[in-house]
Amino acid sequence: MKELLEKLTEDLFKPYSEDEYIKSLDTQEKLDAALMEQLDAGDGFDVPLIKRLILAGANIDLQGDYEETPLMRAIDFGELNLVKWLVQHGADTTIEDFDGDTAEEWAMGLMYKDIAKYLASVKKFRLKNEVIIR
Repeated sequence: MKELLEKLTEDLFKPYSEDEYIKSLDTQEKLDAALMEQLDAGDGFDVPLIKRLILAGANIDLQGDYEETPLMRAIDFGELNLVKWLVQHGADTTIEDFDGDTAEEWAMGLMYKDIAKYLASVKKFRLKNEVIIR
């Protein structure tokens, strides 16, 4: 168990410039394709790799076949920590999928109350700050 934890920690904190896989993705199109491939992997997706791909320049708001974003896919699998990370790194919480649902609506529809509560607080914070700026 300790070895697995060390490996996961090492992978997460490995600088993306040293990662040979990331280096091989030398265009925006390749980075985005690799990100979508990870998100389509279902509950077997590699969270540290997703983070490294985004840090290397993959589109954090990339939309898939049904116009779902990485944020929505993280919600789909109940990945609260990844949801928070994506939002903290600039994921747009207002993008709508092909049905017109936002990330918050995905969380509510999937009954992930903790994620829905977090996204509602982000929305409230952003609205409050928008009013102050105006």
